Amino acid sequence: MEDFGLSTLATRYSLEPSAEEFAVLSSFERLAFRFIRRMNQGGWKRFWTWCQKVFGAGWIHFSTYNLMRVYGLDNIETASRDRPILLAANHRSFFDMYVVSTALFRETSWRKQLFFPVRGRFFYDSVLGLFVNLVMGWWSMYPPFFASGEKPLFEKRAFDKYSFRLLTELCRNGAGNV
Repeated sequence: MEDFGLSTLATRYSLEPSAEEFAVLSSFERLAFRFIRRMNQGGWKRFWTWCQKVFGAGWIHFSTYNLMRVYGLDNIETASRDRPILLAANHRSFFDMYVVSTALFRETSWRKQLFFPVRGRFFYDSVLGLFVNLVMGWWSMYPPFFASGEKPLFEKRAFDKYSFRLLTELCRNGAGNV
């Protein structure tokens, strides 16, 4: 867990969702969450980050090299390596996450671990969602947020409190977290 920079969180909050927070998820969502959380820790996270850097960034660069103009990375390069970096994309398309990660991997040299908070309704509640998380995100579509304004998803806000605590800690601690 220390690769995450989550060790300080352990003293203040549980790194596990409480029983009440976890109870609002379906059994499939709980299974998916546990599995993907494991893929975002320690050696697994390093392996999947390597896959993102080599395979993911490679095919995205091949697909977009003549369409993209990257600027502003000098701001990222001068940022402190001792703290996480929070990037917010405007989400003009589903593809922006991949293009931004490709630019980071190809144009910067520092060690990084990418996390993409996602809507859990798709990526954590179906086999197809898990497949997309693997193939398109190398399991980095984590942590999940399930709640929306509609019932019954509104009740899943209890789990989203845990995801928000985790995301806050990823943004607060952990050199290389993006």
